[in-house]
Amino acid sequence: LKNFKPDPTEYYSANADQWELAGSDTVVIGFTQEPATMYDFGESAAVQRTASQLVKGNAFTQYSYGYQADMVEKLPNLKDGDAKLNTVEVKAGDKVYDADGNVVELKAGVKVVDVDGKTVEYKDGTVKMPQMVVTFKYKSGLKWSDGEPLKKADFELFWKIRCDPESQATTYTICDFRQKVEAISDTEIVHTHTPGVLDPTYFLPSDQEGYPDFYPSHQKLADGRLLKDVPAKEFLTIPEIAEKPLGVGPWMIQSWTKGQNMTLVANPNYYKAGFPKVKKIVIQFVADSTQAVAQLLTGDIDIVGKETVGAGTELETILKAAGEGKIQAEPAASPTWEHIDMNMFTR
Repeated sequence: LKNFKPDPTEYYSANADQWELAGSDTVVIGFTQEPATMYDFGESAAVQRTASQLVKGNAFTQYSYGYQADMVEKLPNLKDGDAKLNTVEVKAGDKVYDADGNVVELKAGVKVVDVDGKTVEYKDGTVKMPQMVVTFKYKSGLKWSDGEPLKKADFELFWKIRCDPESQATTYTICDFRQKVEAISDTEIVHTHTPGVLDPTYFLPSDQEGYPDFYPSHQKLADGRLLKDVPAKEFLTIPEIAEKPLGVGPWMIQSWTKGQNMTLVANPNYYKAGFPKVKKIVIQFVADSTQAVAQLLTGDIDIVGKETVGAGTELETILKAAGEGKIQAEPAASPTWEHIDMNMFTR
C-alpha cells in the first residue's frame, strides 16, 4: 500500500484519496467497532470519524500537531486580514465570554476581560471588549457526489442544524463561542465570535475534527421532503444523513450491511482531479482485534488502524510479522482514548 500516512494527530484516512494498492483497485479496512451513525455530531468515536472522512473529506487537516488547509483556500490569520480583532461595546443583556471562561448574559457582578486585557467587574452602562471576526473561503468547484454544486444555502443549513438544541450533538461549545455565522457567497462564510472569545484555533472553519461545515440543502429525501425542511431532531436518524449521506469527499457509500461491511465507491465529482487512486473501499466489521489481525496476515484485510488495535498481544503479532517482512507496520503515538459518554450536559 503506497502513500499511507499515519500520524499522531490525524486519522490515517485523511489522505486516503492518495492511496495506491499494487494489483488491486480495492482496499479493505478492518473495524472491530461499527459506526453508530454517519451523522458526525451524533457520535464521538474514531471509527465514525475515519469512515466520515472517506465520504465527506476535510475542511482542514491536522498533521504533526499543526493545521493545514484542505477544502478551504487557506487558514485565515490576523496578519492577512481575513481574521480581524475588533473592539465592541457590550451592555447588560448581551451574551459575552466571561473571565472564568463561560458564555453568560452580561449583568451586574459579571467579570469580563476588557479590550485592554484587564479583568473588570461589570456594573452598568457599556464596556469595551475584543471580538474576533473570521472569514473562510472554500475552494471553487466543490460539488456534492450527486453533481450539485456547493452553494450558500448549504452552509446556512449546516449552521442552522449544528447549533439547534434539538440536533442531539455531543457538544455545543462552538455554537456558544459564535455570536453569529453568516454565509456571504457560495464559497465564503464569516464567523463573528462572542465578545471576549479569543480562541487560539480561531482559524479553523468548523469543529476541531475538520468536518466540512455544509449540508446538501437540495437533497430530496425518500419521503419527498427536501433536506433543508427537515427538523434538527431528525438528523440523527434519517437515512440520508445517518446511513447514506451525500458528501464532497473521495468516495460515496454504495451499501452498508449492518454488522457486516460498508462499501464505498469513487466519487465521480471529487474536486481533486485524478483522485482517488483507489476506486473502492470496503470497511469490514470483524468480531475482535484478534480476528482483524489474523485477517490482516492472511491478506483478507489490507488495513487495521489504531482504532482497532490497541497495545496488547495483537500489536506484538503485528510488529513481529512486520519484522519478518510479511506486512507493513507504522507505529505511531495515538491521541485516541477509550471513553463512555453519558450525555449529562447536553441541551
